[in-house]
Amino acid sequence: MEAIPWGYGASGEDESRLAEIPCVGQIVDMKTNASFTARVLRDGEWFVAFSPEFPEGNGQALTVEAALASRRESILLLLEDRREDARANLGYGEKLVPLALA
Repeated sequence: MEAIPWGYGASGEDESRLAEIPCVGQIVDMKTNASFTARVLRDGEWFVAFSPEFPEGNGQALTVEAALASRRESILLLLEDRREDARANLGYGEKLVPLALA
């Protein structure tokens, strides 16, 4: 499949308006909410929070609330890291555009 430069799509439709869409920096900046599942367990004095959707990291703290806040932050860091990787690996004619979850 040949990449088409931004400006006009395969149908000839003007896509220049897409260039005006800002990339979302963090999921908290989105207009819609995204939710994930947290599994919390106790390990001695610590509470540890995991998410099946993002098995690469976890959150931990001395309270459940703080462990969940730590997990939220780790998810945001994972998403931003993946966005940076995607930006760094864009090919000719490729562009990142925000995708809201509703």
